[in-house]
Amino acid sequence: MVFLSFAIIFIATPIAIASNLPNEVRLTTEEYSSSQPIQIPGSKFVKQNIGKKASVGDEGSRYVELRLFGLVPIKKVKVDILPFSEVIIGGDLIGFRAKIDGVLVTNDNKELNLRKGDIINSVDKVSVNSVQEFNDILTIKKDGEITIEGERGNGVFTARIEVEKFGSLGVFLKDETSGIGTITYINPENNNFASLGHRMNDFETATHVDLRGGTVHSIDVVGIEKNTGKKVGSYKSVLNQSKKGDILTSNNFGVFGCMGEVHEGRIHKVTSRYNVKPGKAQIRSTCPTSGQVREFDVEIVKTRFQKKPSTKSMIIRITDKDLLKETGGIIHGMSGSPIIQNGRVVGALTHVILGDFAKGYGIYIDFIMP
Repeated sequence: MVFLSFAIIFIATPIAIASNLPNEVRLTTEEYSSSQPIQIPGSKFVKQNIGKKASVGDEGSRYVELRLFGLVPIKKVKVDILPFSEVIIGGDLIGFRAKIDGVLVTNDNKELNLRKGDIINSVDKVSVNSVQEFNDILTIKKDGEITIEGERGNGVFTARIEVEKFGSLGVFLKDETSGIGTITYINPENNNFASLGHRMNDFETATHVDLRGGTVHSIDVVGIEKNTGKKVGSYKSVLNQSKKGDILTSNNFGVFGCMGEVHEGRIHKVTSRYNVKPGKAQIRSTCPTSGQVREFDVEIVKTRFQKKPSTKSMIIRITDKDLLKETGGIIHGMSGSPIIQNGRVVGALTHVILGDFAKGYGIYIDFIMP
């Protein structure tokens, strides 16, 4: 009986640990080739020297075998090498003029079962990407009913609508949006950039939207609104008309594009999530008073193990007295500010924590790299 219990524990323990381990790790070339062991989160009993013991599968992918206590094989983990290990560090405030992926409803209409913030993706199973395409379908239909499908909050919605009513009940639509954010990094090899660190937000409707293109512009800072009470502050800024670059795509982890001219700046190495530790760090952001980009002291309070990409990888706290005095903490527009630890880019600022504006969340840098 004792032997049976021991056997069950011996079998169940590796299975339980394996379920908490990632299926893939993303490392820089330097981390992959290092002789130093990397602690893979999930269990303190599992350590593996990635660089020296990775094997290559039939399809060319690298794998490492993880062993419990260095003895019991429990899992093979794919090792993905990040596409580049050095970046031009960001911190510059930029403005976006972008095309929304879909058609955004900007007012409520209960009779038509449409709500402010709904994103229409298709009409009668035909995809629509602009207000013009939507109107063209209505013109063709003329009368009768149409079925609208799209996104509503974190879910989906379907609405059956009479065409004649749609034109007379005052539904307002748009397919463009604008906003500001901070560049996280620029790839020195091709001038591509990453920014924001989270999904684009349409300020008119407070709706998260995906983008299908647009332009990037420089920003002139003319002042700030400090954090007060329960209201998050923001930069007061003016968007310049001249185009600085193009938006190529966006997703849950930022806005991505290409700068139209060679961008000069400081080169920093990056490090993966496995080498980010609680402790002193900096963020690089646009100074609200001078409009110049500079570094501000922060502390990484907590890091989180995440098997899948998420915008809340770590918690940081602003410790820089100048920034706290000027803004009261993190304000709108700082999203995307690169987080630097030990001289390396480890992530980007994504959110402020309501109720304590000195604290916010950051995303690991390898989650926002191609």
